Amino acid sequence: MKTWDELTPNERKVEIAEDVLQSIKNQEFTNIDTGHYVDNIYILYSNYQSQEIISKEQCKQIKKECSMCARGALLIGRIDRFNTLKWNDVYDSQVSTTNGLKGSFTQKELELIECACEQYAGFHKQDAEVALRAEKFGDKFNDPVDRMIAICENIIENNGEFVV
Repeated sequence: MKTWDELTPNERKVEIAEDVLQSIKNQEFTNIDTGHYVDNIYILYSNYQSQEIISKEQCKQIKKECSMCARGALLIGRIDRFNTLKWNDVYDSQVSTTNGLKGSFTQKELELIECACEQYAGFHKQDAEVALRAEKFGDKFNDPVDRMIAICENIIENNGEFVV
């Protein structure tokens, strides 16, 4: 497996999406939902050193104990696949997911993914028409987990691009 630095941004997105899909299939993610980036991460964070790199075991604990939206799931997928982020890089915020996914997903892409997962076009500030298409993409699925699966499959099928 290639390292983070050896992959192009689109290859990174595909790797992250594949990790999220595999984690869903293996029932490692117990609560993909809307309204949280990575909820309850503060409780886990207090048990570790802020400069400590998040291990595979700790990542499994996050998947099991934290609620997260699409952006949060992608961030945890990046951690699980590449083991390169520290505890102080991850907290329940838009900034954390944007910074943690930098070098793969752009802010615009993350906003569109959020529009689809949250079923609300207001998360994307730049192009209302595209945001509405992303919202309609999400509207096809009643369950947030099904939306996350569809988002990841879309990213993989389109070689790293989220196409709506």
